[in-house]
Amino acid sequence: MRTDGSVPVAIDDQSAQALSSGADMFDTIGLGYALLSFNSGNEAEATFTAAAAAQDPLFTMIADTSEDARDAYDAFYVLVRPDLFVAWANDTLEAKSDAILARALGG
Repeated sequence: MRTDGSVPVAIDDQSAQALSSGADMFDTIGLGYALLSFNSGNEAEATFTAAAAAQDPLFTMIADTSEDARDAYDAFYVLVRPDLFVAWANDTLEAKSDAILARALGG
């Protein structure tokens, strides 16, 4: 499911993965942008979250340990748009989080 944002991929009922907490992914994502992190607890994640919160007040950070979800999305980090399309996915959160967010937000 890896994407650079040029070909949107939707998260639908068939591709949504169960979170390790048992919570429903759609309810957890909410109404805004969400970053699914299957490699949580690092400084780059905190930097990305701060940049996203500054640009979009409806941002949710979802840290999860589900290996099934990580394998299904083929990435440690997945940025999901409000319409449940994947805006970006990768195994690292590069220092260019502002550029990733600007592209996802249409800037």
